[in-house]
Amino acid sequence: MVCPATMLRQWRRELRAWAPRLNATILHESAVSSQALADANGNKKNARLRLLRDCIADAKGVLLTTYEHVRLMRDQLLSVRWGYAILDEGHKIRNPDADVTICAKQLQTVHRLIMTGAPIQNRLSELWSLFDFCFPGKLGTLPVFQAQFAVPIQLGGYSNASQQQVMTAYRCATMLKDLIAPYLLRRMKADVDIDLPKKTEQVLFCPMTGEQREAYRSYVHSRDVEEILEGRREALGGIDVLRKIVNHPDLLERTTQAHSEKYGEPERSGKLLVTEKVLGLWRTQGHRCLLFSQTQQMLDILEASVAKAGYTYRRMDGTTPVSHRMRLIDEFNGDDDVFVFLLTTKVGGLGVNLTGADRVLLYDPDWNPSTDAQARERAWRIGQTKEVTVYRLVTAGTI
Repeated sequence: MVCPATMLRQWRRELRAWAPRLNATILHESAVSSQALADANGNKKNARLRLLRDCIADAKGVLLTTYEHVRLMRDQLLSVRWGYAILDEGHKIRNPDADVTICAKQLQTVHRLIMTGAPIQNRLSELWSLFDFCFPGKLGTLPVFQAQFAVPIQLGGYSNASQQQVMTAYRCATMLKDLIAPYLLRRMKADVDIDLPKKTEQVLFCPMTGEQREAYRSYVHSRDVEEILEGRREALGGIDVLRKIVNHPDLLERTTQAHSEKYGEPERSGKLLVTEKVLGLWRTQGHRCLLFSQTQQMLDILEASVAKAGYTYRRMDGTTPVSHRMRLIDEFNGDDDVFVFLLTTKVGGLGVNLTGADRVLLYDPDWNPSTDAQARERAWRIGQTKEVTVYRLVTAGTI
């Protein structure tokens, strides 16, 4: 079973609860005990190999590992004939040319299963890649799939598409749906909503401070933006600068100002001012919340604000050791005194159950809407007993 690192221990816990006869082994550095490391003479690779051998020797063994380890230990994993291969958050192999995708498709087993909440994020070739793992050849080769399905469907979706292109796209989409239907089980939240309380989502438009407005206008009229508009500079770099300005202007000066006492002052960011007011209101009303940001740098500023307010909190991001992540999740879900959980969307937004919260705040939206969609669902899971409210912060008058 392959999954993101944050979910390794959660899967082991679920397997022990629902299938206690199976022996679940985690293949990851975080699962190597000090004794096992000593037995392997301090060599982590040898320790991992020993874990792998022990699992293979067990007729009821289940190996839990990450996508990165599928790539790193490809020779060892590809030499084993597995009974089943299960990919959780399987959209990780959506890029047909990625090393991890190629490794996963070479696993020796005919029994394959993918679980994902986002089978298509940007283009239809991602769906092809997932199906090529589960049922190689069912949708043809990638060039054939592109010519027969992806391109016609894409052309028919344009606003200036002809009637013929629209009809062709519809026929291709219908044919594709019929092809994949026998192998695709789609489970909507509506199918289990009898177990789930109500969820509402709102967008909070935040005004810019005077400093932000001045910095924003200055950059928009800068030479860098002129070069972007002329096609001589990448647009994403400019968009990232604007995102930093609206999140907090200090992010532009992080390398030189990070240790300044005034670094991250709330008065200089409209979003941060709104965040402080919202958290204060939720605290008095007895709610508990998840606070997501895209970057660790912005999370640093949010953490300083939360700590200054005296709130009890936990934090989990890419720097958090994998072995500590499940403990942090358990502490938040089990301790009502922990008011806020600070998370980066990429680490805390995939798969984990955070039903201890009934409020979710997305500080800054991701480029990929499906990433935000995953994060919004962390609290609205089976086991949640309270109504859930999700707020997304958007700075008014900006892109």
